[in-house]
Amino acid sequence: VLRRAEPAIAQRGAALFVLSEGESAENLKLRRLVSNAPLIVSLRRQRALGVYAIPYCLVVSREGVILSKGTVNSLDDVEELIDRAAAAVDGSQEALVSEGGRE
Repeated sequence: VLRRAEPAIAQRGAALFVLSEGESAENLKLRRLVSNAPLIVSLRRQRALGVYAIPYCLVVSREGVILSKGTVNSLDDVEELIDRAAAAVDGSQEALVSEGGRE
């Protein structure tokens, strides 16, 4: 389902991670929704990341910077996170360009 969003994520050098809980069989519907995104079901990892509500998504840059994050209940929620991550990346690039122009 996220195939149309994957190019936007990859173009900005980011990746989407989805956190949930339970057994694999309990996450089949979520797995279909997020297709190729890694699905993390480890309660220990969730707590280490400070995640207490699920399903939860992180959009992370290649450098490991969290660009956007939040609880998701629909594809629209996931797409909003991707849009926020894109805006964060685009804003950072614009800031770098304007800083470079001052030198």
